[in-house]
Amino acid sequence: GLDEARAYLAHPTLGARLRAIAEAAVQVEYKSALEIFHEPDDLKLHASATLFAQVSAPGSVFHRLLDRYFGGRPHAKTLELLSSSPRPL
Repeated sequence: GLDEARAYLAHPTLGARLRAIAEAAVQVEYKSALEIFHEPDDLKLHASATLFAQVSAPGSVFHRLLDRYFGGRPHAKTLELLSSSPRPL
């Protein structure tokens, strides 16, 4: 969920590591997500980038991942799951 994604990014170790890994992935040239991560991990990358982009400022590394490997398109199923998850009171 979105709250968990925000908490993960805010964690000093986990958030920093996730951003570093995402930054490294964005820097790979001349390969697709499928070529780098193979199936099904390319799909996991798409879903994860979509989730973390939802809670990050425009232009974040997660938005750049979506642009670089997925034509800027978010993962539809992830958006669907996020929109149907209950909101905390």
